Order: sequence, then C-alpha cells, then structure tokens
Amino acid sequence: MNLIQLLLVLKARKKVMLLTLIITVITAAAVSVMTPETFLATASVLVDSQSIDPITGLKLSSDLLPGYMATQVDIISSHNVAARVVDELKIADEPKIIAKFQEKTDGRGAIRDWVADLLLGKLKVKASHDSSVIDISYLGNDPESAATIANAFVSAYILANLDLKTQPAKQTATWFDTQLKELRDNLENAQAKLATYQNTHDIVIGGQAARGVISGDQMDAESSRLEALSAQLVAAQAQSYESISKNRNSANNSAEVMNNPTIQDISTSLIKAEAALSQLGSTEGVNNPEYQSALAEVTKLRQNLASQIQLVRQSIANTAETAEQNVSALRAAVAAQKARVLGLKGQQDQGSVLLREVDNAQRTYDTALQSYGQFKLQSKASQTDISILNPATITLKPAGPRTVLNIFIAIFLGALLGFGFSLAMEIMDRRVRSKDDLSRELGLPLLGVITSIDAATARRPWFRRSIVQSYGKNLVIGNDSLKD
Repeated sequence: MNLIQLLLVLKARKKVMLLTLIITVITAAAVSVMTPETFLATASVLVDSQSIDPITGLKLSSDLLPGYMATQVDIISSHNVAARVVDELKIADEPKIIAKFQEKTDGRGAIRDWVADLLLGKLKVKASHDSSVIDISYLGNDPESAATIANAFVSAYILANLDLKTQPAKQTATWFDTQLKELRDNLENAQAKLATYQNTHDIVIGGQAARGVISGDQMDAESSRLEALSAQLVAAQAQSYESISKNRNSANNSAEVMNNPTIQDISTSLIKAEAALSQLGSTEGVNNPEYQSALAEVTKLRQNLASQIQLVRQSIANTAETAEQNVSALRAAVAAQKARVLGLKGQQDQGSVLLREVDNAQRTYDTALQSYGQFKLQSKASQTDISILNPATITLKPAGPRTVLNIFIAIFLGALLGFGFSLAMEIMDRRVRSKDDLSRELGLPLLGVITSIDAATARRPWFRRSIVQSYGKNLVIGNDSLKD
C-alpha cells in the first residue's frame, strides 16, 4: 500500500478515526476529573561519605562513592525502613487502615508488612549524580500526611543506617566478650601456677629469670629458641584474633572487602557499564543488539564482582584458618621446647617459664581487650554521616492528576488508535479506492478512466455537444437523455 492508497483509506474511514479520537479524549478527561488530587512531599538528605570514621579512622574511597550512594537508595526503599515508618506513625493501628486491610486481604498476613508495601508503592527515591544529596519523595492524597510520611522515612532511614553500622560491631564485641572470659581464666591460671611454684620452692621470680646451675651454649641456645617461639606465638595469637575478627566482620560491604583493589576496579567498571546500559535502554530500546551486548557485559561484571567478593572473603577466611593453624603449631612447638628447657634448667628455670606464660597470657589478654574496647565503642555509636538538608514541607499545589497533559496524550493515542482501527477495518473489508487497486486486483491493464459528473455540469449545452460528438445521441446521464 502506497501513500496515496493510505490517504484514500484514511479519507474513507475518517468517521472511525474521529469517533475513536473523541472517545479517547472524553475517556481521558473523565478519568482525570474523577481521579482524586495527589500531593508530592519531598525531603532531602546529605550523605557525607567523605568523612572519616572517628572510631576506625577509615575513609570511603571516591571510586566507591556511586556504589555507596546506590546502596543508600536501596536502604531507603527497603521494607525494613518502611516498616519502621509504620511503627513510628502507628499507621497499622488506625481503624480505617485495619478495615481496608481486612477488606483487601481477608485478614491474611501481617498488617504491618501490608501497610509497608503500600507506602513503598508511593515512595520515590532519587540520588543526585553530581552530589551527595538524596531526594526522598512521597505521593499522598493529603499534603500534610504526605509531608509527615516523607519526614518519617528520613528518620527511619537514619536509624536504619545507624543500626547497619553498629550491628556487626555489636556481634563482634559479643564474640570478643566470650573470648575475653577464656583469656582471663588462662591468665589467672598462669598467675596461680607461678605463685604456687614460688611458694613451693621458696624462690622469687622477677622480671628476669635467675640463672640456674646448668649453663653453657646449650642452655643459651635452647633458652633463646624458647623465647623466639614464645614471641612468635604471641604475635601469631594477636594476628589470629585480628584475622578471626576480620573474618567474622567480612560482610559483602565491609571495609576489608570493599577496599580490595580488584573489587574497586570491577565496581567502577560495573557502574560505568550500568550507566551505558541505562543510556542505551532509553535511546535504543531493550531489543537493540547494542543494548543486549551491554546487558550481557553488565551481567558478566556483576558475576565477576560477586565471584571476586567471594574470593576475598574466602581469602580472609583462609587467612584466619591459617593463623589458627599457625597458633596451634606454635603452641605445640612452644610446649615441646618448654619441656626440653625444663629438663635442662630445673626448678629455677621452670619458674622462669611460668613467668613467661604469665607474660604471654597477659599480652594476649591485653590485645584482645583492646580490640574488644574498639568494637564495643563502635557498637555504641550514635552519630551517622547523614544530615537532613531539607525536611519535607506541606505543599498545597497538587501533583496530579495532570488533566491538560492527559488530554494531549489522549489526542495522540486516539489518533494512533483511530489510524490502527482504520487499517484493521480496511484489511477485513477491502474496497476499491483507486484505479491502481482495480488494475492490481483484476490483473488487467488500465485503458481509461470515467470520471464522475455532477448534474449541473451534465445539463450545460457545451458538455452535451461534446458528449454527442464523442459517443452519439443515445447516451443517458443520470435521469437526462441526450436524444434530440
């Protein structure tokens, strides 16, 4: 079908097109009028991601900032934050909400979760591309409630962010507390053994071990080796506790994992690939080969990122396991060396060994106690890097419905639907619209065209004379005869 045939079809079906356009516009206008007004309340928060943690002294790398901001957006849009809003505003206790919940779900499920999902459906969170500002918008039927809920989301987000920071520290501090009890018992047992030995043998063991009867190169070598193994054991124990602490705190978004150069590189590439994918999606469409290729690249990068994170976490776990094995091996070596030295040095040297045990237990306990204090302090943090930039205010200008915009869209859609209906009707009921249609359908060449003549022209003398000269006197046009 060429352009002329298409125009002829549209001309013939103009009533269908006009009727479709009118119905579409009227429907859009009616829906816009009947739709209740909605009001949009927006609050802005500033995420100071470049600040230094006052406890750990860590600072977020600038390469991880886009991913960090995306994480904050996901936290705000999470069911956890929405449930906090429900609890803070006590929405689930309102009689209207309870009645609506019973009507929609027949009482199945938890009303708190149901209301939280409703709030998330009207929430919009947008992070700025060029700054650390996040806009939290809520669309409600009442301007006051919309502003209240938007501000409640801000408060709930700040509390949730604080919990996410302090909860791992609380768990690690609890684990350290359990270990400290064991280390304290070890220290007390070592001190008790040393005191019992001194009382039994009536000797005083000071900061330096007294020389015994046995001396010589063998004694010096064995004693030096024991001291070296003991020092290695202390260092290995401190490293073991540190490695175990890192392993227990090695979540996907922990500093140990996220500061890995490979993960940072993959995260940066993933952010760029996602941005390119988003741009292709908006410009080319999801079926475009370039979009599919970009989507495959994003999927591959995400898999690589997850794999690399798993490798880093596994590496941390392996390091902790190796450290524990090293401690076990060193303990065995120290025990064996201790027995050898005891056999050489006798009673007085045995007292020196007991003193070293006390020192080792004391240093190990002090190291664990220092780590416990740091995590305990971190678990009690009450400050976050989030500040309220602009709280949501009551706005009296409705955000919707946009009647004029809806009508313009309806005009476009109505014209498009009318065009589609016209073509569909023409396909189902094909008509001869032009000489080209007739020639193509019959498969015969076109010899001539008889044009339509109105009655007034047919009655004019000059037209009758030309017809008589061409076709004879017995031609009838309409109800008029050309006979003389």
